Amino acid sequence: MNINSVSPSFGSLQVATSKMNNKQMDLSDKFCDSLKYDDTYQTLEDQDIDVYVLPGKNDSQIDVRVMDPYSGNFIRSNDRHIIKQKLSTRSSEEAIRKAADSIIDTIKSVVAGLIKRPKADVVNIFEGKTAMARLNPDKYKSFDRDLKYWIDAGVDLDDALDMSYDNFVSMYRIGNVDKDF
Repeated sequence: MNINSVSPSFGSLQVATSKMNNKQMDLSDKFCDSLKYDDTYQTLEDQDIDVYVLPGKNDSQIDVRVMDPYSGNFIRSNDRHIIKQKLSTRSSEEAIRKAADSIIDTIKSVVAGLIKRPKADVVNIFEGKTAMARLNPDKYKSFDRDLKYWIDAGVDLDDALDMSYDNFVSMYRIGNVDKDF
């Protein structure tokens, strides 16, 4: 599966293909196609919300979750449960489309402020204690590089963390592309 050639500018699709079997990758392809070719999905540009497609509990399932890249954590509903869609290889085309619509509705709710983004904890990012750090540590390469630069320049750790995080946020959109990992 290779989704690198089509990348919406607002966020990205991150698919954990390295942990999936062929059935899960095929299902992921179907879901991603359903999502990225939706007109509403395309209107949400510049919102920096990532969609993660992960292997499910068994070898015929996938879990789709929405991530706030600035906190590095999955977006939760107001009752504090991680918002996710589960699909199986037995899911119909209609079920896949409904799952994509649900993810789009979640993104719209975050954009409208109906669902709050998780707050960023720079120390957790630094210590790798975020969902994004555990699943896709490459996303933090620029943060780590900047942090080393500031510490080598003699800046104290708290200020170096803050400056590295600010740069990470401002530069995230530029390097955020659809990716299999």
